[in-house]
Amino acid sequence: MKTVFLTSWGHYEYNIMPFRLKEISATFQRLMTKVLGPHLYDFVMVYLDDIIIFFQTMDEHLQHMKKVLEAL
Repeated sequence: MKTVFLTSWGHYEYNIMPFRLKEISATFQRLMTKVLGPHLYDFVMVYLDDIIIFFQTMDEHLQHMKKVLEAL
């Protein structure tokens, strides 16, 4: 991983992606595709740095949100 580095004080890695990493969109999209795979295109889509959840009723929205948050 490009964001991990070692020093004489220990092993460090970013908890969030730092600015200027060119691959961040592809990395995020690949991870979200893997994590949300079972629900992908049923009621959720991932585009660049967005997670888009589809619904028709408020109850359906809450069910879909719960499934997405559990997967995350």
